[in-house]
Amino acid sequence: MGAKVLPECDAPAGGPRRLGSTSASKRQRTCHDVVGIVVPYDQVLDVLQESHRKGTGSAIVILAGFAECGVDDRRDLQGELGAFARASGMRISGPNCLGLANVKHDIWATSSSRGASGLTGPIGLVCQSGATAFGPFLVRAVENGIGFSYIISTGNEADLTDKIGKIIGCTAFMGGIDGVVNAAGIVMAPST
Repeated sequence: MGAKVLPECDAPAGGPRRLGSTSASKRQRTCHDVVGIVVPYDQVLDVLQESHRKGTGSAIVILAGFAECGVDDRRDLQGELGAFARASGMRISGPNCLGLANVKHDIWATSSSRGASGLTGPIGLVCQSGATAFGPFLVRAVENGIGFSYIISTGNEADLTDKIGKIIGCTAFMGGIDGVVNAAGIVMAPST
């Protein structure tokens, strides 16, 4: 199984930054906002780096095999993912997560089979466990007419823990967490 990274692209005016050039005879390609990564753990960092070079601003690392294994080299590799995110500015959800949903705009970038199209509201759901977020939390919300603006599965949290409170468009956050590494980073930012 190999990873496929999309080709370099020319962006339309006002779009993502220009990364390469295409001849007039080639079809214009667009950069992608997010990449879903499902490759063996030892290929993830390479795919992240190549995706970033091609203009992708965020990634969802779905697969497991990092710090949760309890092995030093896997913990170190997860640390490298976080360091890459901080150095590059690329946002990473995961590893070991089910993804996320921008419910307001009906964008479900998740490996979960559940969705709730049209059930929007002011609450952001942040949960370490994607199975819990896209499972019982989402089911109960739908059953009770509660709408979400975002659903974010953080997984092992190599990144994002200091960005969660800065998500715009939520009047409240609901979280299902196992523990907090950086409590100050998840305090909700004031609405603008």
